[in-house]
Amino acid sequence: MTKTPKDAPKKIRGVYEEPKGSGIWWVQWFDNQGKRRREKAGTKRAAVELKAKRTMEKLEGRKLPEKLKFTASVRFAELCADAQAESALHNGESSQGNLKTIIDALTPEFGNRLAELSPLMN
Repeated sequence: MTKTPKDAPKKIRGVYEEPKGSGIWWVQWFDNQGKRRREKAGTKRAAVELKAKRTMEKLEGRKLPEKLKFTASVRFAELCADAQAESALHNGESSQGNLKTIIDALTPEFGNRLAELSPLMN
């Protein structure tokens, strides 16, 4: 095992410089769904602070940080319409009828609500 001097900078897990020697620091972390996330932070100090912030957000149970970019919101009724169109392309009349019955039952309650999408976990 190699010994490092006492005054050598301490490595922090999930904080790294890429490319080496560039002065550009990144943070790697895992969200509550287990998905690996990476964010460019700029300086090393900013990276250390961002890593601490992301760790705290995860511990507090927040789903995702405010800085990440997402697509536009989708209403439940829009998802159902897409599902019915896809079903019409790939399924028979019986399957399409079953899907329509389920959608008709759920749409009055959930139709105008925003759908919350999350990655499929294996």
